[in-house]
Amino acid sequence: MSDPGPLAEFGRALADRRHQLGLAQLDLADLADVGVSTVHNLESGRRSPPLDVTLRSWTHSA
Repeated sequence: MSDPGPLAEFGRALADRRHQLGLAQLDLADLADVGVSTVHNLESGRRSPPLDVTLRSWTHSA
């Protein structure tokens, strides 16, 4: 099995935590002051966001 890579791992961790908190992607996007598409792209491992966006997303799901 191939290594999914750090972006995919981060995306899964972010989505798992968001689900644990009962947040929709829209809720997390509002809390982190980013668009829903940014949250979606982060969770799917398709995007490497700027550090400030990553930290805001993770902080509000922690």
